[in-house]
Formats: sequence, structure tokens, C-alpha cells
Amino acid sequence: MDRHTLKVEERPVIRKFPSYNKPLVIGCFSLDSERNYCGDLRQLKYIQFPASSDVKFDLDLGRKHVLKKDTSRDEKLDELLRWMLQNPNDGNRVPADFVCYRGLLTMLMCTPYEKDEDWIICATKWKGTIFLCASETRRKRLKREQMTDKQKQFMSWGFKFEQYMSSDKPGRKPDVSKPVNEREEFCVVFRTKLNNHYLLFGAEVDGVKSKTQINNCSELAGAEFVELKTSRHIETVRQHHNFKRFKLIKWWGQSFLVGIRQIVCGFRDDRGTVHMLDTLEVSRLPKMVENTWDPSICMNFCDEVLSFVRHLVVEEEGPDTVWKFEWRPHEDVTAVKIPGPSEFSFLPAWFTAP
Repeated sequence: MDRHTLKVEERPVIRKFPSYNKPLVIGCFSLDSERNYCGDLRQLKYIQFPASSDVKFDLDLGRKHVLKKDTSRDEKLDELLRWMLQNPNDGNRVPADFVCYRGLLTMLMCTPYEKDEDWIICATKWKGTIFLCASETRRKRLKREQMTDKQKQFMSWGFKFEQYMSSDKPGRKPDVSKPVNEREEFCVVFRTKLNNHYLLFGAEVDGVKSKTQINNCSELAGAEFVELKTSRHIETVRQHHNFKRFKLIKWWGQSFLVGIRQIVCGFRDDRGTVHMLDTLEVSRLPKMVENTWDPSICMNFCDEVLSFVRHLVVEEEGPDTVWKFEWRPHEDVTAVKIPGPSEFSFLPAWFTAP
């Protein structure tokens, strides 16, 4: 089995920031409480800012009644593929070189500074487009299966914070008395171009700033998206360094890819009470980190990996045959072709059927 390698520099050189077009909204879909696909805006949330940044949000409120998402279920690209089938005009208006989810691109962008998490990305070419799907590594599976109750609590606190900060209608006060449903999701489909790579990707969006009801995708395209995050109160120099080193790089990557300008962070204590809100301007995050990480290195690495994938995945050898790209911290990216069907195949028959 032939193995190909992409060199990953331990100390990459800062280069010119690559060309990245403004991401365009071309579609959206919702997932209901049973994770069923709904091709509409029913799960869109409207951000509601409190009158003051000094708040008292109890993130533990109603946690025992939360409707949890089954994190062991691998949904692959299925819901994004459903959107493509139901919206052939939007999905194929300009042929995409790559189709994936935003999380995969964010993962690539953070790789030059990642010292802990490994990754596997599977790629297959179908009708001229390369589909990319992240596959759970053994390390990540064990981490998920061995997650402590405290870690699960932290995840639930993030969803509860979103409930405190958003509502189903513009101008409506958030209702935090009902149980949080972590299964529901609103996803926006974007199209953009990174250097010479046309990208089509889906991204879960927390909510929009809008005083009026958004009724369709055209109106959504003109709305301002906002990202919601929580973090522990920063009390020490080490905590401040870790916040900049590990959190802000991912927050910046997620937001930059979809053109989000503001991140609202709720700073909480160890009991899960948010006492302060802070609005972070995405464009200023690289200046805040004091050379901890560099955005041009992030984006250039993402471009390099996509070019590497595009160089290798040149033939359409059937949707079940995939290329597996793998990376571990302090190593290079390796790639091998795996004839299908295999455990790494991810395009379903209902999508590839004539």
C-alpha cells in the first residue's frame, strides 16, 4: 500500500495571508429534537443581549432534565448531503472542489499549534468534487468514552448559556425554565474560496442579531451571525496564557471561516454561574494573543493540506474507495488509499444512486 507524506514544520515560517473570499450563505437546514433533517429555519435563534454585562446566569438550572445528544452516533456528512440533494441548484451552481463541515477546516487551521489531539480525515471524489469527512481516532474515542461527569457538566453549561442568550423570536425574552434540548441544531451552508480551492461547507450557528423575523435564506444571508462561548473566570497568569493559547485560536478559526465578527463570552465560576459577559471582536483576537499563534500560519496550513488532498485524490474510483489522511502531534501528515467498501467509507448509497 503506497504511503504519501506531507511535511509538517515544527516551527512554520510566517508567510503572507492566503486569499480567502467572503463566505456566502447559500442555504440552511435544521435538525429537530430527534435529529431529523428539516430543510427550513425552524431552529434559528435570535441573540438577546441583557441590559448589562453584569449578569447572574445559573448554568446548572434544569440540567437533570436536559435532552442529551447521542455523541456515539457518527452522522458523517449525511445531513449536509441531504441538503445538497434537496437543493441541486444551490449546491451545484458553482462546482465545489471540496465539501465538508466547518469543524474539519477549523481542525486543519489549528494543527500547526496542536500538541495533543490527533486527527483522521477521509476523502473521496464523486462527480468532480472531493468530499471530506473527519473520522474518530482511537484517542478521541477513548476520550469520549471516558469523559467524566464534570466534563459532561461543562458541555451542558455551554448549551444552557446559549439558552440564556437567545430566543425563537426577535425581541422575545429567553425562556430558561424549559429543559435544554442539545439535539436540536441550526446549520448554515456557505460557499467560499481559499486560494484556488472552492469550498462548500456546513456550519452550526448559535444565532443572529436581528430585530425582525428572518423568513428565508436570502434574508438570512444579510443577517449578522454571533458566536456564543463560555469560559471559566481568569484568575492567574497561567490561566490567561492557556485561554489565549488553546481557546482563542479555535474561537477565531470557527468565526473567521464564516465571517462572524463578534463572540459573546460568558465568564463563569466553578459552580456554573456566569457573572460577566464580554464581547470579543474576532478581527482583534490575533492581536490579543501576543504571538502565541499566527492566523496566516493557520490558513496557509489549511491550504497546504487541501492542495495535498487535491493532488492525490484525482480519480473517481467509486464512492466507497477513500483516501485516509492521518496526523499525530509532532509528526507529518500521511495518506493511504483504501479500496472500498471499508469502515472509512462515508458516502451513503442514497446519495450516490443514479
